[in-house]
Amino acid sequence: MKEKRYHPSSYKAFVDFLPAAGRSKISVKIESEKLAPGTGPDRDRKIMQSSPTVSYFLQEGGYKAPGAPVVINIETAEEILSDKLRALVERPYTKGRDFFDLWFLMETLRAVPNARLLKRKLDMYEIPFTVSTPVSFYTHLESIGGQTKEALLRDIHNDLARFLPVEATEALEHNGYRDLLAAVQSAFRKIEEEGIVDFNRYPVRKRSQT
Repeated sequence: MKEKRYHPSSYKAFVDFLPAAGRSKISVKIESEKLAPGTGPDRDRKIMQSSPTVSYFLQEGGYKAPGAPVVINIETAEEILSDKLRALVERPYTKGRDFFDLWFLMETLRAVPNARLLKRKLDMYEIPFTVSTPVSFYTHLESIGGQTKEALLRDIHNDLARFLPVEATEALEHNGYRDLLAAVQSAFRKIEEEGIVDFNRYPVRKRSQT
C-alpha cells in the first residue's frame, strides 16, 4: 500500500493486489477529506442486498454476503451530484470521469442539480474551495471550438478509455461526447439560474496545462 498526503486534512492511498485466479494486478485508490466542523452530506440508509447490482452478483454466485440484511449509509444521488459539480470547478485539470459521472447521475439516477446543496458543499471540507475553471466555461460548452474543444474531448476520451469498456467509450464518442457535454452544461445553467451560489467570493487557482 502506498500512502500520500498533500494536506493535513486529506488522505490518499493506493492498494495493489493480485487476485489468486488473475494475472493482472488490481489497484484500488482510497481517498478522503476531513469535513468542516458541524457539516455533513445528506445520506440514505439502504439494504445492500436490495441493490440490483449486488442482487445480480449474489444470484450469479460472484459475490457472497452475510445471511442477514446489511444496512449501509450512502450519500444521496443529489449529494454526489453536488460533489461532481464542485470537482468540475475546482479540479485544475480535466477528468473525463467527472463528465461521465454527472451525466450518469442525471440521466440514469434522475438526480437534479441543487444550488443550495452545492453552496453547502463548497464550504463542507476543511480544505478551502478554490476555482480553477470558471462556471462560464461550462455554461457555454456548446460554443467552444478549435483547440480548446479538441483538448477537452481528448482529455475526456483518454480518461474514460482507462475505465470503460471499449464499446461504451465508442458509443459515447460517436457524437463527440455530446451527451456528456450537454448534461454538464445544463447542470451549471440550472445552478446559475437559481442565483444562490456566488463563485466570485472564492480564490482562483491556475489550471494545469495539458
